[in-house]
Amino acid sequence: MFKRSKIACAIGFAFCVVGPNANAGIISVALDADVKVEVPLGTSPESNSDTNAVEVDTFIRRESGSSYAQSTARALSTGWFYATSRAIQNASSSATILQKYVFQNDGDDGFFDFNFTVENGGLDIYCQGDGYGEGYGDGYGDGYGDGYGVGTNSCDTTLASTAGYNANITVGSTSLWSSAATLIWDVNGYTLNTSGTLLSDAFSPGDSYFGWGERSFNVDLGFIGANQTIEIIYSISTISLASDGLNAYAQFNDPFSFNRSPSAVQRSTTTSVGEPGSIALLSLSLLGLAVHRRKLRNQK
Repeated sequence: MFKRSKIACAIGFAFCVVGPNANAGIISVALDADVKVEVPLGTSPESNSDTNAVEVDTFIRRESGSSYAQSTARALSTGWFYATSRAIQNASSSATILQKYVFQNDGDDGFFDFNFTVENGGLDIYCQGDGYGEGYGDGYGDGYGDGYGVGTNSCDTTLASTAGYNANITVGSTSLWSSAATLIWDVNGYTLNTSGTLLSDAFSPGDSYFGWGERSFNVDLGFIGANQTIEIIYSISTISLASDGLNAYAQFNDPFSFNRSPSAVQRSTTTSVGEPGSIALLSLSLLGLAVHRRKLRNQK
């Protein structure tokens, strides 16, 4: 015979065990940065790279005659990173940053989210002789306008010039979030190709600039068991290629910090799944309640 007090106690205990446990954390970070330039196009590329657990900061700049390229890749173990590439007149440049986070669930089984913020960025292509340039943040909130007014008024569009970025968040071999965009200038004018998450809808056909402001995202990491570890890989690359007379620029800035609140990885607030033992206990309690009610009806 099940008494009401015992049933209430059993149900209460079951729900206590099912409830969420917030113990979780990123236990290690690995950083990789690579930059590459080709000046002028068709020559052997030059590159620099940096690997560290705390900070990476690599930069390369080359020029040959009227051709020029520079690339910067910087990142901190707190989460912040900044990648930019610029190419002027028959040159190309690229920057790549790779952040690897090892996360361990120190609490109960459950579902988790990865939270991050993209601060800003932009893609820009213009003719050197126009003396036109957008302003860009350097990753610390400061901005500058390039405003070049040198070069030739004749820009070669027979060969396409491009500026683009590609961002991905993966766990194992599974892509959880991606965003990519490529701005192109050729004989057909300006076009923008995108895939994955669109960071801005402010581009119109014919625009020479595609930019985006601050946006926050929440990525579902799925179910993670107690004491289970996973590796989250956040990668970003920018690339610029400029034909004769053109200037191409690409920037991607993410100020996300593990020290911010809410934390980088946290237990999902929309899904709560208990441990198998807890669910079995809850089922047993409900079964006892049903038997008790049936017995009361039979007594009446």
